[in-house]
Amino acid sequence: MSASEPLKPDVDADVVPSVQFITQSVPSYYVEGITQFAVGSPVCRLLLHSSSQQDMGDPKAPQQRQIAVELIVPFVQLLEIAKTLTNVLADNVGAYEHFKSEQEQRMSSLLAELQRK
Repeated sequence: MSASEPLKPDVDADVVPSVQFITQSVPSYYVEGITQFAVGSPVCRLLLHSSSQQDMGDPKAPQQRQIAVELIVPFVQLLEIAKTLTNVLADNVGAYEHFKSEQEQRMSSLLAELQRK
């Protein structure tokens, strides 16, 4: 190879490299909603919360919300996540309707049993 020849990469430009996921123990967070969502470039910030039980003795007491996790996501990846979620949810509407129907039937049955007691 002479000094005037351009360097060629070791990877073929038409070949997409495979992705290897490294499995490890990761924390799990239960969340029920978004407390704060700051859209920016190059990153977005999401604060997600879970709700604590409201004081049943005081119906006017404010609902307690516990910040569960803060996510910092690059804007482009957030758009990709949104697109993926939208596609997955749209592709599975039938399954959700079936699940909802099963859950409603089970709940109705359990409530009927409670009323008989």
